[in-house]
Amino acid sequence: MNKLFASAVLTLSVSLVGCADMKMSPAGPVPDTRIQNPESALAERVRDQLAGMNMRQIKVAVKGTEVTLSGDVENGSQLAKVAMAVQSLPTVTAVIPDLNPKN
Repeated sequence: MNKLFASAVLTLSVSLVGCADMKMSPAGPVPDTRIQNPESALAERVRDQLAGMNMRQIKVAVKGTEVTLSGDVENGSQLAKVAMAVQSLPTVTAVIPDLNPKN
């Protein structure tokens, strides 16, 4: 009897832990939207890096570990700085700088 009770408690505990990241709705459990796919997480890290450089106007697209940057920058030097900063981020394997220098 004690083994059966202990087994039931263990099963219930494991079930509750597995549902910790779920929200309930009338239609059933809904996945926690804070959990991002790797591409979204990388895009967010790139945007954070660009924001730290005051370059929020640059658009970011991620495919796998390749990052495409598009938009306008002041000059070629700024283009190079942005591309190198993004390339330095972990997991970035390629940067495609589709950036237009104004000068």
